[in-house]
Amino acid sequence: MALAATNSVNRGQAHDAPPCKTLLDKLRPGQIVLVDKAYDADWIRNMIWEQGAIDVIPPKSNR
Repeated sequence: MALAATNSVNRGQAHDAPPCKTLLDKLRPGQIVLVDKAYDADWIRNMIWEQGAIDVIPPKSNR
């Protein structure tokens, strides 16, 4: 089974979460999304779940 990896580079102080909309818009049901806790946001989790994928995101300390 082949695994696809995608990445992008942001400028300076830009946050990584907004560009993830593009990276997460074509997930497959059952696909596992493993990301850093910086991506622990309800809208990101919902985007993953709505496509039937599984999120593996450690919670932020303020959650």
